Amino acid sequence: MSSSISSSDDTETTTSPQAAIDSWLLRTNFKAVLEWLTAESILHRPDDPLSFCKDLLEQKLAERRRPNDAFQPELLTKYLRDCYANAVDCANDEGHIEG
Repeated sequence: MSSSISSSDDTETTTSPQAAIDSWLLRTNFKAVLEWLTAESILHRPDDPLSFCKDLLEQKLAERRRPNDAFQPELLTKYLRDCYANAVDCANDEGHIEG
């Protein structure tokens, strides 16, 4: 992969492919998507994890006020916190989540 040239304020900077990937991961909070889907799947232990994850994503997309609302990466952190709070609520006195 070759480096890409990006222009900002008439200055050119060379961005390595890895730096571009890292920037995208931070900007989109994508790691939180994977952690949230993983945590929800572990908490609920669905028989079909793919359908379960698809349903979760569709639910969150439907919660947007309008279908074309802008993506808000910070919401992913909220979803993750909510999932962990739910896991704590579901845990027994020994910290085990009954499944």
